[in-house]
Amino acid sequence: MVRINANSHDSLISAARARRERTPDSPRALLAIAHPGHELLVHGWLEQAQPLVAVLTDGSGRNRTSRLDSTTRVLNGVGATPAAVYGAYADRRVYEAVRLGDEQFFLAISRALEELLVSTNVELIVGDAAEREILAHDVWRAVVDAAVARAGRRLEHAIANYEFPIQRHENASHDHAESAAVATRQIADSVITCELSHQAMTRKLAVARGYEPLREQVETLIEHRGVEWFRSERLSPARPAWSEPFDDEPPQYEDHGRQLTHARHYPEAIEFHRHVRPLLACLHDWSEST
Repeated sequence: MVRINANSHDSLISAARARRERTPDSPRALLAIAHPGHELLVHGWLEQAQPLVAVLTDGSGRNRTSRLDSTTRVLNGVGATPAAVYGAYADRRVYEAVRLGDEQFFLAISRALEELLVSTNVELIVGDAAEREILAHDVWRAVVDAAVARAGRRLEHAIANYEFPIQRHENASHDHAESAAVATRQIADSVITCELSHQAMTRKLAVARGYEPLREQVETLIEHRGVEWFRSERLSPARPAWSEPFDDEPPQYEDHGRQLTHARHYPEAIEFHRHVRPLLACLHDWSEST
């Protein structure tokens, strides 16, 4: 069993479950992730919610090997369902769209996500946080937020929009008992904290270790953090990507991009002010349009 500390989450899931009993094709929630494999971080919640799952890329990265089949097996194992927006693009395609300023590429994806939210009447969406570390994560957060805002207006009710950390998950969830308690006091019942039972944590570890494309990273994480690290999952109200301070120090993906460009993996490095900020502004403007 997964123990979840959030009255608002319980009511959202209960309402969605009742709606699903009336209309079996209606999902309980939607997980929206930029890359296959991110679902491993919230496997306990995934088991409980059995959501639709939207994925931006196929996770192919520079080695051009898709991780999508591995994620599909994870979803099948917990009763979750791939959505219409599901890993249709290689990572390089997303990178090129940002580099070339192809705003229509991302607007089309956000529009497809909006239609998905409206057609299924989702009340709870959980996705990657914008952390200024990985380019696709931050852009995807803006795509998701724009779709949520527009779909909420069409449905005439707010969609609960939550995030979970990807790169910063070590600091965000642990030491899990103390940090979750502090966060809960600060945001009251808004934070969803999932404390996994021994059985749920065992299943999570087994699935993570069996995810072949990320096996090395998983084993390294277990070695450094210990198995208890996997017990706690924390979902927080989403902070829009365009709300991040623009005059702060450059995001980490700028330095990483310069290194890859120097190594001739990419033709040009992505820069926040030159490439990303105009895209975030475009998505923000579109989110407020009718």
